[in-house]
Amino acid sequence: FTFFTNDGFHTLIAQLRYNPRDYLVLLIVARCIWILITLTALVGACIYLFKNRTSFALLMVLLVAYFAVTSTIAGFGTNPRYRLPVDPIIISLASIGAIYTLKWIQRFNIILKIKMLVVRDSI
Repeated sequence: FTFFTNDGFHTLIAQLRYNPRDYLVLLIVARCIWILITLTALVGACIYLFKNRTSFALLMVLLVAYFAVTSTIAGFGTNPRYRLPVDPIIISLASIGAIYTLKWIQRFNIILKIKMLVVRDSI
């Protein structure tokens, strides 16, 4: 899981000879952003695979999975530089997932508003 969520800020701050504890809020926010990117990329990968059942879609998802598995097995999952070749794919899948999630939330809010209007009108 660290393959997707490690942002490298802790390493950068430590190499610049700063105390990472002084930047704890930044580290937590950056880690939360990568967790959000990972979750939306997972949603985006599912949507992309189910809507575009092509070999290219499968190749993109398998490429990210290959990097994640080999980096984890070799112990490179803790360093984000090994994720760089697939970062554009992860970000693209995350944007697909984010768009789908936002549309789903809007649709859910519209349905909820319609239900509230129906309930209010029936009273």
